[in-house]
Amino acid sequence: MSRNEQELKDALRALAATGPQEAPADVERVLLDAFRRKQRSRGRVARICGALAGAAVAAGLALMFRIPPQPPKPEARVTLPSPPPVAAAAPEPIALAPKKVAPRQVRTARPPTPSAIVPEVATNFYSLPDADIFAPVEDATVIRVQLPRSAMRMVGLPVNEERAAERIRADVVLGQDGIARAVRFVQ
Repeated sequence: MSRNEQELKDALRALAATGPQEAPADVERVLLDAFRRKQRSRGRVARICGALAGAAVAAGLALMFRIPPQPPKPEARVTLPSPPPVAAAAPEPIALAPKKVAPRQVRTARPPTPSAIVPEVATNFYSLPDADIFAPVEDATVIRVQLPRSAMRMVGLPVNEERAAERIRADVVLGQDGIARAVRFVQ
């Protein structure tokens, strides 16, 4: 050990032997107040950072699990052949003398007879590939669309290659999420 180190050790032992010494009370009070202010500001910053982190996590989860907007439900429309026009009654001549007038009869159009409606031939509904991985259907909508005849292949039906590009009517079942679940072909 060098001489300087030995002198330093001796001086420290002598200082320790003199007994405990305290800072004056006003210095202690000033230091404690400064320490408490620093702790309070750190606590405030920690609470703000925690709240921001929680909000960021909540926003991330909301974006991750957000539900896509529901498309408007199409209205089902049935089109029937138009009824024949109703002939309008000829206007009556103005009578100068009062006469007894019979009540007017109003003719209404009758709905078409069953023979006027062309029956449709449709296949059974076929479940679309991967339809079972989606949530079960609670509220279904059936819409009529036109698809290329080649779409019949996706459910395993045979398709004539010369007619594959022709359009064919089909009824598609949409689930509450707007995703197609089943299809049937109509002729």
